[in-house]
Formats: sequence, C-alpha cells, structure tokens
Amino acid sequence: QVHTNIGSSSCKVDIGIISEENYAYKLGILLDHFENEAHSVRDEEIIIPAILANKGWKLYRLHALNWYENSKYELEKIEKLMK
Repeated sequence: QVHTNIGSSSCKVDIGIISEENYAYKLGILLDHFENEAHSVRDEEIIIPAILANKGWKLYRLHALNWYENSKYELEKIEKLMK
C-alpha cells in the first residue's frame, strides 16, 4: 500500500510505502520539488531528510532525471531497500 504527501509540516514525505506485516511505513521516498522556492537545495538534500530520519523514517531520494533516464534501475533500488 502506498500513501502520498505524508505529514503536516514543511518536512513532508512524498511517497510512503507501507509494510504488509505491520502496516507501518517501511520506506519514504522524497522527490524533487522544482517549483518549491521555500526550501533551498541544502534544505531539500540535507536538512529535511535528516529531520525525517530522526523521526524514524527510512528514506530514499528519487531524482526526476534518474527516473526519466532509467526507471527500471530506480525501481530495483527501491525494491532492494524494501527488503
């Protein structure tokens, strides 16, 4: 099961994948936000992931260009993280 736009602060998880065993979030995926000028690159790449990791999230950063160039490879990486 997958949820999107998780959280109520500026530190949101874009995609959350739920474990079938315990219905807890198994992996959070952070996407690029080109239209969001509220956060700097440092915020998007370092600070926000650190805050979410401190809250217990296992995260993966999915860059749009990587997805566009080789989505199969990106899915394989996500599947490995889920194990």
